Amino acid sequence: MIVKYKMLGIASKKNESLGTFRPGGMSEKLHWIKILLIESKIRIKNNQNFIFVILLFLLHLLNRFKYKVIGIFR
Repeated sequence: MIVKYKMLGIASKKNESLGTFRPGGMSEKLHWIKILLIESKIRIKNNQNFIFVILLFLLHLLNRFKYKVIGIFR
């Protein structure tokens, strides 16, 4: 936004709060696969490398599947 809209950047200090997050946000209301799809679409829209986005998507899927398989055997 600073570059695109020619805004002035203002530094913040370590102890300043930039935002607060409460339980019940997007990550709790949507299924994890929907969040993953939304994130991937945003990455593609922001002109990230399509192959890189697909690889990230697959890595997230494999990581999620790995934990589900491990949970079955515990």
